[in-house]
This record gives sequence, structure tokens and C-alpha cells, in this order.
Amino acid sequence: MWAEASSSAGARRIDPTAALRERIEILEEENRQLRELLVPKLTFPAEWKLDPGESRVLSALYAARGVCDMPRLLYALTYMRGGRQTEPVRTTVDIRLCKLRRKLRPYSIEISTIRGVGWSLTPESRGIISYVLDRAHEARAS
Repeated sequence: MWAEASSSAGARRIDPTAALRERIEILEEENRQLRELLVPKLTFPAEWKLDPGESRVLSALYAARGVCDMPRLLYALTYMRGGRQTEPVRTTVDIRLCKLRRKLRPYSIEISTIRGVGWSLTPESRGIISYVLDRAHEARAS
């Protein structure tokens, strides 16, 4: 049942179940790191009053560095909340974007719609967010 592996010290048994568990552990960690690259967990100013879903959508838009499509926003709302209980639908994304636009308007942050493609932050908005995130990072570092 177990495979035999030869080495200079002699034959040893390899438990295939243990090898698979180890491989699964490695793949799960790689998957976690890739998810973090897709939608980093950014902390936005409290005065913006973003709920967790809005923060995830804004993080996805900011991380996209261009156009953010529907699958990426659905991913942000589903997997970045730490679970897979319910799959959000397009209307959930639309509602989050509408609320996000309303909350960010006073800070001159705009989200552009690219018909049939997705959404993006305007260059000016990306600059404002970068500035705010940099300032928050500097404040935490001092």
C-alpha cells in the first residue's frame, strides 16, 4: 500500500496520505497569497464610513491598476470576507458601487464605468487614495 523509496540509508516508506496533506497545505498557502494579491486588505480612513463590503470593493478597484471587471468585484465580495456562505450577484456589486460613489464624492474620489468592461478609479482618484494610504502608513510608522 505504501510506496517504497530508496535512499543511501536504505528503503523507507512514504505515506501517500501524508504527502497529499502536505501538498494541500502548500497549495492552500499559495492560494491565500494569490487572493491577497488580487484584492489586498487596505484600511481606509474612518471618516469615509465605509462598511466592510465597500472597503473590499474599493480595495479591488485600487489594486486593479486599470479596469476592474465584474468577476474580480464578485471575488472581492465573496472570498475576501473570509468565507463562501453566499455568492453575491451583480445587483450586490451595483449597490455597493452606488453607495461607495456617494460616500467618496465629498473626497473628490470618482469611480468610472467602462460600459461592457468594468469600473476604474480616475487617475486623480487613484492619486488621492495613494496619498491618504501613504499618510496613514507614515502615521502608523511614527
